[in-house]
Amino acid sequence: MRFNDLPSGAQRGVNSGHVWEEVLTAALGTLELLPQQSFRVRAGAGTTVTIGGVLAMTFPVAGEVEILNAGTGVAGDGKTRVTVIIGGAAAHVQVARMIERGRRNK
Repeated sequence: MRFNDLPSGAQRGVNSGHVWEEVLTAALGTLELLPQQSFRVRAGAGTTVTIGGVLAMTFPVAGEVEILNAGTGVAGDGKTRVTVIIGGAAAHVQVARMIERGRRNK
């Protein structure tokens, strides 16, 4: 039986596992994330995170860890991705991914 894929994803979590996938390692960069996708930043002193063109956070201390959400971007622009820019100082960035479980043999 496959559960419904509700917009909130609440029921889909039953059939899947959530993992962190590292996409930036001690680097700066631009990411294109899905709307509402979570990401984790372990930053150097002075790292900035900009989500959809808006400064979301500045890390004053090296080694801080924060989990952020990409949000929905600019309302009504019709984009299917949200731009996240990691600037200032190098950081380790991981994004949340959903891994579907395999089917059981019949």
